[in-house]
Amino acid sequence: MKVAPHVIDILRRAEILPNGIRIVEQLERGVYAEVNKALAAAGFKWAKGPKCHQHESEESETALRQLIDTGEVTTAQDIGFFETTGATLDRVIALAHLEPGLSVLEPSAGTGNMVQRILDAGCRVLAVEFLPRNFKQLAMNITGDGLVALCCDFLALDIPDLFDRVVMNPPFAKQVDMDHVLRALAFLRPGGRLVAVMAAGVTFRENRKTQAFREAIAAHDPVFEALPAGSFKASGTDVNTVILTLVKAS
Repeated sequence: MKVAPHVIDILRRAEILPNGIRIVEQLERGVYAEVNKALAAAGFKWAKGPKCHQHESEESETALRQLIDTGEVTTAQDIGFFETTGATLDRVIALAHLEPGLSVLEPSAGTGNMVQRILDAGCRVLAVEFLPRNFKQLAMNITGDGLVALCCDFLALDIPDLFDRVVMNPPFAKQVDMDHVLRALAFLRPGGRLVAVMAAGVTFRENRKTQAFREAIAAHDPVFEALPAGSFKASGTDVNTVILTLVKAS
């Protein structure tokens, strides 16, 4: 997320505290809203008692330095992270056909909603999450044995194992959901099942990348199931989505 220069100037004049930041000047309501939005994106929340914005984690301090130095901050929305919840989560888990003892890759684990459901089904899970703040929340949320979790870029990860299942809700931004699905497919055993939430454009776009993606998965009996409009509205996006299910060919 890019932040306006006048907001950066205000943050540079602010008082940096051991666990937060205090704005030292009176701001108009509209300008304050801009400052508050930027700080929230960096992981800071207003604390009424000490009258400052306090950070949620050490990663927030890093994000604030990035914001002040560059005028930008990386948010979950920037990389297309939208949590899988409710009926959508139920449907993804149902389509995965999970059984006790299966090995499962969850390469875009977020804060752990899918991971917990997979563990509850008696499976072993390798969970990968890119955003440190999500990874920290995942580690706090998840209970149960059988979990290995990594905080890293899945697209740069080399995994020596093959998995019985891949269950994923990859980032949507700039069509990278296709990159994530193809990468995950490489780690699936022949006969293994992949279930992925994707932006609906994958079913109808005619650009070169989308056509190549559909060709790449054609041999694996792909099925696209449209999700109801607004399935991810509560998570912060109105993008239309589908669930891709395929079984890897031998």
